Amino acid sequence: MNKEESGRKGKIAIFVAALFGALLLWLYAIGYDTEIAEQNFTGIPVEIIGMHTNGYTVAEAESFSLNVDVHASGTRSTLNALDAGDFSAYVDISGVDQPGPVTLPVTVVAPSGVTVANPSVMNITLYVDVFTSRNINVQIEKTYSSAYEIGETIQSLYTVRVNGPESVISSAEAYCDFALGEITGESVHVSGEIRLRNADTKAEISNPYVTMESSTVDVTFVLYGRKTVPIRLSLTGGVWQVEDVQFLSSVPGVELRGPLSALGQVQSLAIRCDETGIENNRLNDSVTAGELLEQNLPESALSAVEPNAEISYSVVLPEVRYRTVTVPVGRIEVYNLPNGGAVKVSVLHAVEVTIFGPTDAVRAYNPSDMTILVDYNTLEPQAAENEFLGVAEISTGSSAVCVDGSAYTVAVRVIAA
Repeated sequence: MNKEESGRKGKIAIFVAALFGALLLWLYAIGYDTEIAEQNFTGIPVEIIGMHTNGYTVAEAESFSLNVDVHASGTRSTLNALDAGDFSAYVDISGVDQPGPVTLPVTVVAPSGVTVANPSVMNITLYVDVFTSRNINVQIEKTYSSAYEIGETIQSLYTVRVNGPESVISSAEAYCDFALGEITGESVHVSGEIRLRNADTKAEISNPYVTMESSTVDVTFVLYGRKTVPIRLSLTGGVWQVEDVQFLSSVPGVELRGPLSALGQVQSLAIRCDETGIENNRLNDSVTAGELLEQNLPESALSAVEPNAEISYSVVLPEVRYRTVTVPVGRIEVYNLPNGGAVKVSVLHAVEVTIFGPTDAVRAYNPSDMTILVDYNTLEPQAAENEFLGVAEISTGSSAVCVDGSAYTVAVRVIAA
């Protein structure tokens, strides 16, 4: 065998061996990648989807954090090329149609050619609702014992802002309950916790997703009493004294309600009457209890127990008698004379004055009780030399007798000393 033939046979052998080796390698690779392998993937984050589809959101949406682990199956080459980021997981709430806690499946989505089984979390319970806020009035409830009633409740806040599931807080009411025991003073100051309950069932609300922006309220309870205050007449015309007239009222007094200190300051309520406007000596009129209280105490914390109760009253003036009396010169005095006795003043005439009043009082009146004063500074010069007229200031000296409305003057002579 020559060298050329020997070399040809060697090349053929090498080729056959390479071909056989390639075939073996191909057969190995085919067997390796067609065999189904399994692998665990951990830390796949779970997402919540479908929120707002039916108006609902998840209470835990902002703080929600969940990872799931899965057992995956696929070809070895496929699995070797993957990590946890190639998987996704979600919980879908779009099909939820009732508010409240709901249990939903965790769905894991794997890459193509890979199947997953036995996720570490199969289901999860979420609280689903429409989350909102509303202001709720704070009701104050109390039990106590006292001879009086609690008439006024002063609160540091009257509404509280509540946040949470709409299905819960839409029917919620806020309240604070106080057991005050026996109250002896005019008021009591306390502080308490604001609580929530269902307005219909009165069951306490303990939902962990319900929050209040304020949790306490300060309260002052003011005790109210009642007192019947007598009605009296007050004459404003300046002509008659109350004891001179006849006053009749349909009720003797008005029952008032209010703080104890305010009640203690009221002794009577006055019906005010200008007797100068009464015709034919008699007035018949009426006023409600509320109006009478307002006329006497417009800024008071008190109220009439029956504010619309009508009070009828009558004022009867006595029969009037007139009489003219003479005031002698000796009972007429000029005052405010210049200092040092620079002038001498003498009254020229007595003054006749008309008085009026109840018949008996006028008949018994003593003219010597009347005095007349003249202010020197009011003197006006007259035609006659050294003669002046001054305005008379008349005092009857009696509360039962009055001077009529005439303008009285006094004639005097003024000469240098």
